[in-house]
Parts: sequence; structure tokens; C-alpha cells
Amino acid sequence: MAERSVQTVKSLLRKALDDNNDPYLALLDFRNTPHDDTLGSLAQRLFGRRTKTLIPTSRKLLEPKTIQLQQVTQGLTKRRQKQKVYFDRNTRKLPQLKIGDSVRVQTDRGWFPAMVKGTASTPRSYIVQTPDSARHTRNRKRLRQTKETFVEEDDLEPFSQDTDPGTTETRPTTKRKRQRPFWHKDYVMT
Repeated sequence: MAERSVQTVKSLLRKALDDNNDPYLALLDFRNTPHDDTLGSLAQRLFGRRTKTLIPTSRKLLEPKTIQLQQVTQGLTKRRQKQKVYFDRNTRKLPQLKIGDSVRVQTDRGWFPAMVKGTASTPRSYIVQTPDSARHTRNRKRLRQTKETFVEEDDLEPFSQDTDPGTTETRPTTKRKRQRPFWHKDYVMT
């Protein structure tokens, strides 16, 4: 909700600057606009009254009128419950992971193999270990259970020659070869 509010205010400021209007007047109008009948505007909740704007307003509307705290609390609770109903329609609970499960962990560079080593103190979070022996704490949302086997870096054997000294074939490790996607064949990648 905070990010949505920031996005709304940035949009207001951008529009005001594009039209060469005062951005503070745009913010004043936004704060005076009632978003709900019971909750009122942001200014009404903060000051207990509407603030003066360039739009003509009767004196009666500018007089302080306190909104009961219980009304505001009930209104916000009702709004949040309604949002939760709509959000929950498209969600599902992820199954819990067990210690030793092979997973893929999401990082800022992509998805990497890991193994679950335990549960973390935060809700729905797990401690996972990647093949380079680094341990991370990740929320269940950032973990995908896989059927691939987890191989620690210590267990990997380096490239070794076959038993016959005359052959030059090498046995590949478990790491896969990375290659560019087919649709990038026309582009120069740096």
C-alpha cells in the first residue's frame, strides 16, 4: 500500500509539472479529496476538518468535525478484509519443506540449486545451503522444490581422464552448459 501511495503521488507531481501547475496545489487537492464516506479525506483524518483550497467551500465544511476513532478503525478493517477476500481468491498455500529436500533458491542473479538445512525463526522461512557451501535464509515463496539431486562442491570430482591413456574423452561434471537463447541469435550480446 505504501508503494501504491508513492506511485499515486509521483503521478500527481508529474502531471502538475507537465501542465506547469503548482505541485503543492495538486497535493492539497489530493489530501482534501474524500476517499470514503466514513473515513473522509486524509486531511480530515489528520486535522479533523477540511483545509482551504482554491475550490470555493462553505464555512460549515471548514469547521472541525471529529471522526470517531472506532469508525475509522472499523472502516479500515472492513476495507482490508475486502482486499484480503479478493487477494485470497488467487492464492494457494505452499507445501512445507523437509530438511534435506532439494530446492532451487531465487537470488538476484536467478535460480540456483540448494538443499534445505532447517527452518528459520521467521514465519514460512527456511535455511538453505547452496553448492558453494553458502547458507541463506529465504522465504518459502523464493524456494521451488525440485527432484534433482543436490551435489555439494566438495563432492564434485574434477575432470578426470578415462582409464585408457589413449583416449582424450573426459567425464563431464553435473553442471550444465549455458548457452544463449535461440531468439538472441540475431543480436550482439556484450
